[in-house]
Amino acid sequence: MFTAMRIGLSGLRSTQQQLDVIGNNLTNSETLGFKSDRMTFADAFYRNYGSGTGPSGGLGGRNGAQVGLGVQIGSVDHSVAQGNLIQTGRALDIAIQGNGFFVLGDGESQYFTRAGSFSLDSAGNLVDGNSGLKVQDINGQGIVIDQDLVVPAQTTSLLQLAGNLPAVVTGPLAEIQESSTAYQDDQPPALTSTGSGATVDLSGLTLSFIVDGGNAQSVTVPAGTGAQTAAANAATLNTLLAASGLTNPPIVSTSGNELVFTGATTGDTGTIELGGGVAATLNLTGLKATGTSTDAVAATLINDLNSNASDYVPGDIIRIIGTDSTGASISVPFTFGAANDGDTFGALVNKIQGAFPDTAVQIVDGKIKVTANQTGENPLEIVLQDDVNSTGNSNFSLYSLNATRQGTGPDTKTSSITIYDSLGTAHVLTGTFERQENGTWNLAVSVPESEGSVVTGSPITGISFGADGSFQGSGSLSLDIAWTSNAAPQSLTLDLGSPGGFTGLTATAGANSAQFEQQDGYPSGTLVGIDVTGDGTIRGDFSNNQRLDLASIAIARFRNPEGLVKVGGTRFRLGDNAGQPILGAAQQAGAGTLVGGALEGSNVDTAEEFVKLIEAQRAFQGASRIISSADELFLDFLQIV
Repeated sequence: MFTAMRIGLSGLRSTQQQLDVIGNNLTNSETLGFKSDRMTFADAFYRNYGSGTGPSGGLGGRNGAQVGLGVQIGSVDHSVAQGNLIQTGRALDIAIQGNGFFVLGDGESQYFTRAGSFSLDSAGNLVDGNSGLKVQDINGQGIVIDQDLVVPAQTTSLLQLAGNLPAVVTGPLAEIQESSTAYQDDQPPALTSTGSGATVDLSGLTLSFIVDGGNAQSVTVPAGTGAQTAAANAATLNTLLAASGLTNPPIVSTSGNELVFTGATTGDTGTIELGGGVAATLNLTGLKATGTSTDAVAATLINDLNSNASDYVPGDIIRIIGTDSTGASISVPFTFGAANDGDTFGALVNKIQGAFPDTAVQIVDGKIKVTANQTGENPLEIVLQDDVNSTGNSNFSLYSLNATRQGTGPDTKTSSITIYDSLGTAHVLTGTFERQENGTWNLAVSVPESEGSVVTGSPITGISFGADGSFQGSGSLSLDIAWTSNAAPQSLTLDLGSPGGFTGLTATAGANSAQFEQQDGYPSGTLVGIDVTGDGTIRGDFSNNQRLDLASIAIARFRNPEGLVKVGGTRFRLGDNAGQPILGAAQQAGAGTLVGGALEGSNVDTAEEFVKLIEAQRAFQGASRIISSADELFLDFLQIV
């Protein structure tokens, strides 16, 4: 009975200690970086009441008899399982995702923790917020952040450009003017007799005809006219037709010994149709003919142009007036039939060319086409007018010269970027792209005159592109700038892209988007913030938008992290069975990743701990019941005795 009481006592002691472990876990369920413990039990010594024997002769074997003497603590193990990460947004709150511990030191001893709630003290030391212990770097030294750190200015030396220069040309363009309507060479319809001989007697012949689809009309040659030559018959017929009072009678002329009947109107809308009797008598080539209307050419007579309302006679003047490319007024006469001018459409065009030597004048598809020799906006104006004293007249207003392409200046694109001199002073550098007439581009670069000047290198010429829009090359890409301040002279290199590539400037059908993309200079800057990267690098953010690496937080790994010894404050010290710490950077050699702006929570599973608590309570109750039962039996024994 006393043995049973001692066995029950061992159970009470063990479960009491188990309750201590569970209680410690539960009370630290909200402790950042806390690692839970687990207790295991082992049975105690045994008393042997008989040894076992093996089979012998006719008897079988027999097992030994043992009675246990209670329970004892087997182990108390640390769980190094990952806790949940809690986002805090505070830069120096750092969590470890994965394997490893932060290293803390006081100059003599090292401690290890998973609770990364750090801060900077007044001396710039990175310390554990709970204990003030210094956080160690990968060299085992305390991390110090100089909060007054200044990054010196860096002079701009490289400018990178990118974007698109349009392949579709909108400038520079020369002005082009063309006649609003094509001039036509209009010829009347004509019917010719063939094989009628040197003389023909037309006496009593009725000449019937239809002009331009109108009504049939006729005249009769008087009897007794007799046989006459073609010329005499033409004169007889013309006199007869003129006296007849008929509408638009044909005109009769000769071609050798043949008669030619020509319609009164010109162009492809004019027709003439002679009666069958006439055709048989004169052996005409046909009964009906239509006029022609074709695009005028240089050899076309001015009087044959469809613009002509009445024929010009020698000495008539067509005046060429207007404004040339310089803005000067022009007034030049074209004298019809004069030896130096002529009577053809080509002669008139040549006269226009002479009056406007800063243009190229052509006849294209019946139109007068004038192209300025220079690109850009142009005041060019050309007008043809009949002189008031001229017999001839043309409707030139119906064929006025109008701009079919306005003269424009070159395509341009301007971009600006801030650069920095050796003193860290900011300057605005401006570049203007300008398309050249040969299709290449120039880039003129400047700085404000009050601040300095581009001494050499501007403009950059010959910026060219391939058929696929890729950058091909350019002239020199080096600029030299002199400043009016005490800043040192500055050299800049421009990067327009790799020849044959599309990483810099291009020239496709896209929008005009070429610009200075970035530069490598910056002013001096002061530290304005810090953050931590996944590999444990502490980076400083400076007021000049620069970012520098300031330190690297060490991560300690152990062969047996469960062998570390807890010392409170969520810290551990080295234990005999943990192995020596292996210091290194995060994300290397199996070390975890650091997460800035977050903390690791406790890895205590409260639901599991409550279950264990109930189990421990029942075990405690069972052990106490053993003691009480043995006690009652002992009392019964005393009463018997």
